[in-house]
Amino acid sequence: MAIATGFIHVNVNCANLEKSIAFYEALGFHVRDNMDTERAKKAGGDTTGDGLGIPGQVESRARLLSLGDGSQGIFLDLIEWTSPKTEGHAYEMLNHAGIARVALKCEDVKAAYQELKDKGFTFFSEPREAHFPKWYVVFVCCQDPDGTAVELVQGPVLKQRK
Repeated sequence: MAIATGFIHVNVNCANLEKSIAFYEALGFHVRDNMDTERAKKAGGDTTGDGLGIPGQVESRARLLSLGDGSQGIFLDLIEWTSPKTEGHAYEMLNHAGIARVALKCEDVKAAYQELKDKGFTFFSEPREAHFPKWYVVFVCCQDPDGTAVELVQGPVLKQRK
């Protein structure tokens, strides 16, 4: 029997919730729910700090975002910790252990790259292709306002037999 039966969400901690919401909305996400600590307390209690191993009283501002209408079940949980305050930076190098980047499916990476670049997004490089024996993908990586790597991926595209 499998322990995990589905994927719920990816959590991204942020220093400025509004900046992060604007960034992810530009990628196609929509705010689905307000999950601020104060709202959770009014709804019957909040044990987030204890459950996440953060000692003491915690306070946060948070929003649950989804792609499209949310029927895909792909959710992003953005949290700005207000107490204790969000600290640190995202991975400086993507070869560190742990979750290093969020990869999002994209229909046309090259067009998305140009559109987002025109809006001021900074990318690691221009779109690239990664080839494997039977297929390839087109991808490009940028960073959100806190430095979290976000990868846009087109494919996989099956290679034609010769």
